[in-house]
Amino acid sequence: MRDRLQALLNDIRDRLNSLSRKQKIQLVVTAVVFLAVLVATIYLAVRTRMEVLVDNKDLIVISQMKNAIDSEGIETRVVNNGRGLAVDEKRVVDAQVIIAQSDFADATGGTGFTYLDALNYSGMGTTETIKRENLKKVKESELALALRLFEGIQKATVNLTMPDDNYYFIRPAETARASAVLTVSRPLDNKESLAVARFLCASVKGLTLENIEVSDQNYNIVYSGLQESTEGSGSQYDQELLRKNEIEMKVKVALAPLFDSVTVINDNLIFNWDKVTETSDIISSPISGSDTGVVIKEETEKTSSASQSSGAVPGIAANDQTTNTYQTNNSGGSSASTKTGSTEYGYNRTQKTLESASGVLDTQASTIAVMVYRNKTYDEAALTAGDRLNGQSWDAYKLSMRETPLSIDFDPIKDLISKGTGLAASNISVYGYEVPVFNDAQQTGYSAWQIAVFALLALLLAMLAFALFKGVPAPDVASEPELSVEELLETTRLEEQKESEKARLQEIELDKELESKRLIEKFVNERPEAVAQLLRNWLNDNWE
Repeated sequence: MRDRLQALLNDIRDRLNSLSRKQKIQLVVTAVVFLAVLVATIYLAVRTRMEVLVDNKDLIVISQMKNAIDSEGIETRVVNNGRGLAVDEKRVVDAQVIIAQSDFADATGGTGFTYLDALNYSGMGTTETIKRENLKKVKESELALALRLFEGIQKATVNLTMPDDNYYFIRPAETARASAVLTVSRPLDNKESLAVARFLCASVKGLTLENIEVSDQNYNIVYSGLQESTEGSGSQYDQELLRKNEIEMKVKVALAPLFDSVTVINDNLIFNWDKVTETSDIISSPISGSDTGVVIKEETEKTSSASQSSGAVPGIAANDQTTNTYQTNNSGGSSASTKTGSTEYGYNRTQKTLESASGVLDTQASTIAVMVYRNKTYDEAALTAGDRLNGQSWDAYKLSMRETPLSIDFDPIKDLISKGTGLAASNISVYGYEVPVFNDAQQTGYSAWQIAVFALLALLLAMLAFALFKGVPAPDVASEPELSVEELLETTRLEEQKESEKARLQEIELDKELESKRLIEKFVNERPEAVAQLLRNWLNDNWE
């Protein structure tokens, strides 16, 4: 094998040496061009192909998306002057999932349309109707971005119906209307809902509160102008709905760290709307330790009289009685006294009116049912390596897996919900299931197209080498002229001299071969494993 390689190298060297300078330059230029084409082809074949994921977004949002996607090991590239983002076309779905799971200020469509976009889409051939629609879209985008500044609102989508004043003389004038869908982290109370509605009303010309409808992501009505215009009808329903949403939110927040998904499937909440009014009147003395109060008014009336009388003069009165009597000097006196009093006292008087609150949640009669889910991941690569697919294909194995009930103690979960909502633990039902999640193995091999490109390059390389090898002319062997006797003797002498030198060189080469043979035999005796590995490598490389 070694001799054949040496002979091949000598043949190639002789052919190259026989080339002229021009031919050598042509050969070098051809080789360089071929190598450049080969490198460019390989780069185009294996390079990462980028696909635009999002476009026409805010610079801050693009930066947030790029950081989130780069952190997952997905190659990204900013395009369109920083307003677009392109990712590896093989990981587009993964990037879309990352964006969907993240909370970006401009991750959803319809909220990044600016006046610059409206101008770009309003060219010379654009109709007035399209221009008005573009400006309306700008207004919707501004309102959606502004609503995200409110506490508790994570995302917002606003739709406007703007009146067209160009046809007011043909048909009745239309009224402006607005609807919004909010993604909230907590239920909004009546005051907050009214603030959102008033903001929309003040931001759109011709819009009134009666023509505004706002809902959240859970299909709950945040604000309805129709209900507000019917003299408060449905207020009791709104209060109950708000309280139910609050309880559901508390349940989800409490169980979120424990499970992957939480759903309230039934909440039979009972509210007491009976009103009870109690009135009490408390009177107390303002003077400490006294039973009477402060004198406010006092009236007193006092009357006194006296009289004195004297007797008749003796002997003056007639003695006409049967029995003789004699008048004596007799006298007498009399007196009278009257006393009247009236006093009015003042006291501390406290009047209390107690009215029991209506709409109180009856925690003993209300019930709630909660469904929790916990994901279990199945990795195709790990299961295949461990031979745990039970002889099934990966697709058949995925079809055979179903949700299974969780075998855990739900009593602590019920106590946690009871403490968070105030409901009795006996009225709380919790059901749990294990949800299978499958991770497909990553395909690391080359595609059929790449294999075809590599095969074509190898064929071109072989054809070029064959053409170069056959195209180089063999070295010309000049015919030897006839020699004279002197020249023949001189040639014989030179040949003998060469033969002697060749014999001497053979002896030196033999000595070297013996030394090499001795070293090889020593290496074989000391390192038989390495010799066996070397032989296996030669066989694998098709050595002869």
